[in-house]
Amino acid sequence: MMKKLQIVMSLLVVSTTCFAQQNNSEAAPFPSSTSSTEQRALWTIQLDEDPKPIALGLAGALWTGTEFWLSKWANDSLFTANAAGSMTSSFTIPGITGTRSMTTNGTHIYIGANTSSIFQVDPVSKTLISTITTSVTNCRYVAYDPTLNAGAGGFWTGSYGSDITAVSMTGATLSTISAATHGLTGIYGLAYDPYSTGGPYLWANDQDATGATLQQISIATGAMTGLSHDTNLDLQGGAGVGTGLAGGLFITNSFVGGQKTIGGLNQGNSLFAYELSDPVGINSIDKNEFELSVFPNPSVDAATVNFKLTSEEMVTVEVYNIVGSLVSTIESGNKTAGTHSIKIDNSDLSNGSYFVKLTVGNSTVASKFNVIK
Repeated sequence: MMKKLQIVMSLLVVSTTCFAQQNNSEAAPFPSSTSSTEQRALWTIQLDEDPKPIALGLAGALWTGTEFWLSKWANDSLFTANAAGSMTSSFTIPGITGTRSMTTNGTHIYIGANTSSIFQVDPVSKTLISTITTSVTNCRYVAYDPTLNAGAGGFWTGSYGSDITAVSMTGATLSTISAATHGLTGIYGLAYDPYSTGGPYLWANDQDATGATLQQISIATGAMTGLSHDTNLDLQGGAGVGTGLAGGLFITNSFVGGQKTIGGLNQGNSLFAYELSDPVGINSIDKNEFELSVFPNPSVDAATVNFKLTSEEMVTVEVYNIVGSLVSTIESGNKTAGTHSIKIDNSDLSNGSYFVKLTVGNSTVASKFNVIK
């Protein structure tokens, strides 16, 4: 068995910059940009481990902050594993069988077992504490969201191609994202993403025609953003497009120091973890240096890019799509000191998320905007 554990921590010391990679790329799309901020690479593999030595048929996955919890499909068997993906224990929890997904609020673990209930578990004693009854027929995936119910917390839950339903900590229905809006048909795992700029988002581990695909969903609109990744393309055991099955999913900031992680199971192929970062590679830059903004955001047919210069500079303004491809260059030339406004024609742009990249001399910043028609 070959283990592929890659922890990438690269610090590029340069002046001021602003991801979007192709799905199988680990390089930032703006390699000529400069910044003193750490360069990030979405879909950099942090862990890629064959899960079959632990058990066949593993489907649910969670990183608790110290270990993996893994579940066997339609079975009462549960397992723990260390950060390298090696099994450390096996156990059952009386009262719970058929665990499909797991999530945590940092204190308890919550389990979806393809019933109308969400099960609250003590991770230390590995015992069932309580059962939360919902109106959702099949809670196959469960994702904890601390912002739901006015900050009291709750869960996003559902099954495959059904509505994604938000419920409170007591099971009361709060809201729904309709199946017609999210457009996914094979959601197995779901995770809440508070880290990516423009969010919060949900990420789905979705079984689609091309394989097990991670899809980003805007909570604000309920629609896919266009940012996705087929885990069969770069994980061991995934022989390419169309192979492998979607499994559980989690998002955490405690798997690799200084990095965010999106991880889970490509069933039968890989217990995986990728770096989760923004699609322009660097997003923590202070855009206030140039007071960069896009208005209105979201926009329909047109938007305006606003920025401010303190001196005459060579300026380039470009639009990139969510996967890092250049859509258009809308300005290139010298600009005087002062405030500037440049129009973006959205008439040829499809619904989705885009980035305006502003290059001023040797400094680069970016700002995300959405097109909704």
